[in-house]
Amino acid sequence: MLLLNVLLLVANGFASRLMTALALFCTKLPFRRGGRVIFPVFIAAMVAFPALFQIRMGVDFYGWEGLKAGGLSLAFILTLFVAMAGIAVCFKVTFGKLLFIGAGGYVIQNLMYDFVWMLKLLFPAFGGDSYLTYDSLSIFFTDFHAAVFDLVGMLIIYAGYVLLYFLFVRKWGNGHYIKVSVGILLFYLVVVLLVLNILSYYAMGAEQSILITLLLLVCSCFLLVIQFFVFNRVRLEQLEFAEHLAAKAMDRQRLSQEAIERINIKSHDLRRSVAALRREMDGGQAEKQLLDTEQAVRDYDAVACTGSDPLDLILTEKKRICDADHIEFTYMADGGALAAIGFVDLYVMLSNALDNAIECVLGEEEPNRIVTMKVFRKNGAAIVNIENYCSHRLRFEGGLPQTIKEDKENHGFGMHSIRSVAQKYGGSIAAGQEGDRFILNIMFPLAAAE
Repeated sequence: MLLLNVLLLVANGFASRLMTALALFCTKLPFRRGGRVIFPVFIAAMVAFPALFQIRMGVDFYGWEGLKAGGLSLAFILTLFVAMAGIAVCFKVTFGKLLFIGAGGYVIQNLMYDFVWMLKLLFPAFGGDSYLTYDSLSIFFTDFHAAVFDLVGMLIIYAGYVLLYFLFVRKWGNGHYIKVSVGILLFYLVVVLLVLNILSYYAMGAEQSILITLLLLVCSCFLLVIQFFVFNRVRLEQLEFAEHLAAKAMDRQRLSQEAIERINIKSHDLRRSVAALRREMDGGQAEKQLLDTEQAVRDYDAVACTGSDPLDLILTEKKRICDADHIEFTYMADGGALAAIGFVDLYVMLSNALDNAIECVLGEEEPNRIVTMKVFRKNGAAIVNIENYCSHRLRFEGGLPQTIKEDKENHGFGMHSIRSVAQKYGGSIAAGQEGDRFILNIMFPLAAAE
């Protein structure tokens, strides 16, 4: 009996259920340095705190009057905020994504708790008068029958977590980004906390608790739908856009390959053109030959040779575009550093980055149309550094520059696609502005890029 109660105390308290629900969202987040060690310790501390608080203070933490407002316990909200702070310490996560995780974890925890609570209310034989939640040391006075039914309820809750993970959370996936503003997410989190806590307060004491608990279940499901289908509508648009980019990238790859083949044929004729010039020194014909030869040399110079076929195609294509628009594009690239990045992934990532840079400098005066790119290895990482002149001030959100185009709903996916590819290979991106220079660094662990 003692072991059963200890198991329920550890696994079925509010902190345990909340941390498990939040952890569902953290499964694909990259750890910060030391996060793999800190996070399990943090979870253990969160789970143990309510019991330690009661031993020290002599009162139940979640029933403590010092954390009540109008009868509502603020301890549940405080626990969520502390949990979110711990996630921010252990994982690389933006503030917007942290708000998304906090709201989602809180909704999932409440949904499954209320589901089991409804079972207890509808079927008294299921343990209708048992504690259900183990946040007080008084559980050690429950009888065996109640404890067993609470164990069954706990197993249903965690089975529900697994189901909800595969139905909703897993689809969130790697490289997911949230386009709704931080302000909207913050407002959504406040609504979640107010609605669920107020309804839970009335459900625990009202005679009509079955109806209120049913309302809680409906509200939790509704909030979950909002979070994963309304907010995630942008995710579907991004995937469609990424597929469009990939198809377009393959088409441009074919065209670029054909262009390079034409250039190689022209360069093969270069020697014969020079010999013909020696024989024909009759002004007009010589001038024509010189112009053709000069163009062939320019075309051939535009062909990149970095040791990476996809990188050569990208650089050659962008070099020709830049030459046509009077943009000074220089590069120094170690193509071998990116050898393990998939062809389409590399093409989509670098094409987006260079297209953004080219589009930016096209709005500048011709002497300032400057784009540079470097690919090199440093400190165990493959680094892509792209810089371009940018005279206007950029606004950043979540570490990424925001589009300055009026149609913000249909633009701005490029940087997110770049970050998605980087994260797919265990990398990251860093963007910033220094004076009149926009700087983008894309970093991959060499183990992933080689």
